[in-house]
Amino acid sequence: MPQTCTLVLLIASASLQDCASAHECQGAECEAAGTFFLQHALDVGAASLLQHAAEKKGPRDGLVSDFFAALADMRARPYNATVQSQGCSKLYVDSSSKEMQDAAAKTGVIDVIAAAQANHPDSREVQVVCTTAMITHILFNRDNGLYAGRLGALNHTLAAFKRWMDDPIPTVSLLGGAIGGYFDYVDENRLIARELGGIRDIIQNIWNNYHGKLGDWNVEPVKQSLYALSSGTKFNEDICVEMRCLELYAGLMLEHGHEPKIAEEAMQSLRFLLSTRNPHGEEDRRKFIEAGGPAAVSHVMQVSSLDQGAVDLACITVSYMIGPHNMDGNGELPFDQGIQSKLTEAGLVQTTLGAVMGGQGLQQIDHGGFNFDTDAMYNYKRDCFDALGDLAYDHASNKAVMLAAGLHTHVLERLAEPPKDPLEIIAGCKLLSALGVPGSQACSTLGHVKKLLSR
Repeated sequence: MPQTCTLVLLIASASLQDCASAHECQGAECEAAGTFFLQHALDVGAASLLQHAAEKKGPRDGLVSDFFAALADMRARPYNATVQSQGCSKLYVDSSSKEMQDAAAKTGVIDVIAAAQANHPDSREVQVVCTTAMITHILFNRDNGLYAGRLGALNHTLAAFKRWMDDPIPTVSLLGGAIGGYFDYVDENRLIARELGGIRDIIQNIWNNYHGKLGDWNVEPVKQSLYALSSGTKFNEDICVEMRCLELYAGLMLEHGHEPKIAEEAMQSLRFLLSTRNPHGEEDRRKFIEAGGPAAVSHVMQVSSLDQGAVDLACITVSYMIGPHNMDGNGELPFDQGIQSKLTEAGLVQTTLGAVMGGQGLQQIDHGGFNFDTDAMYNYKRDCFDALGDLAYDHASNKAVMLAAGLHTHVLERLAEPPKDPLEIIAGCKLLSALGVPGSQACSTLGHVKKLLSR
């Protein structure tokens, strides 16, 4: 009979009373795992940190115990694919809490997940489960995302994506969102994906599932890949245009703009394409206009009128298409009166007005895992004020439509509160100026607000 021992993992919570479930192992394997793991956990105080963070988020019973037991098991048996995939399934944290992400990172969890992927490149299950666990640790967390990328975890995920994305069982084709988590705040990972062909594979996955070889419409693979492109387009604009993303996005918005996240994520990607950061931004802006971009954006505003993310990104896209009528835009291309006229013909004055004037009851959709203030990030009033200012600038008939709708009164009432977001104040005051309406008292301090923001 082989020698058997029981490893009891002590989890040092704030009360120093928690005792985790046991893990059975054999002989020297058990001894090595126990010595390494207990020393690590006690030395860095990681268990206490993670327990504290988890308690603040109200975890289910046993979550922290399962987490540490899985770490020990994976370290003890690194070449057992079943142990690795089952272990990764217990290594999730709440990505909306940076405190929890940082506490978990101190346990070495990112190293363990990356090692599992490196040791099992031919196991689709390990790659899928461990990639989806990793995303919870790195989403909107630069330090963790950069570290995971340096360990080679992204390389293994991209290799698995390329290898299995066309399989009938679409587990791998759904990894786009997890891949996108590597890109947020980490330019270095965007460049890794470029070098390894990952951006091309992500775009091809959308084409395969949208009037492509895998079907006319498979929403989840498309949506997940759009998550990746919403941040992965930066530094990869040329690849996106080469693979016809401009036509792709216009079509997706026209056909599926009513489905949650489709239009929002496509327009996140467009921000990089219709930008001065893109060396071919001016050319690409005109290509998007010719591909039906204005009608597509107008359509989104109508069919997703209660989706705050979609409405906000639609207004941002209007401004990026026209260009700012003032000279302090943030990366936008120059103002173009001809494009302003085309957007007017596409009905964007009316749909943008409707978004601002009738924007009660807007909802945040699928933003629950974000660790920042989503209302501040997706402030549709601010961004739609900017869009309407660009549409009104030096355009008499557009001004008349907006004034007849009472937009100036709406803006004045909004500024009287005043808004917490200083950028909304600036946008509202610029809109009033474009409409030829005297500003509110808040506008009298506009120069001071701009000065503060420039510091």
